[in-house]
Amino acid sequence: MPESNPIKKDDPNVAIDTSGPEVDVALPEEKTEEVVKKPKRRNKKQKQRIKIQIKHLKMKEKPS
Repeated sequence: MPESNPIKKDDPNVAIDTSGPEVDVALPEEKTEEVVKKPKRRNKKQKQRIKIQIKHLKMKEKPS
């Protein structure tokens, strides 16, 4: 048996006035440009330093 959602007697009915004039609303189209940052190019020293850091981290992770 489906559950029913009875209207509570405490909630007053609200009358919406729709007798006003019809108005067409035109919103301007918002254009957003995504800025894509290019990754920094690393020089040889930076690459070598990163490789060493990764190597040390891997050594720490290995159980003795």
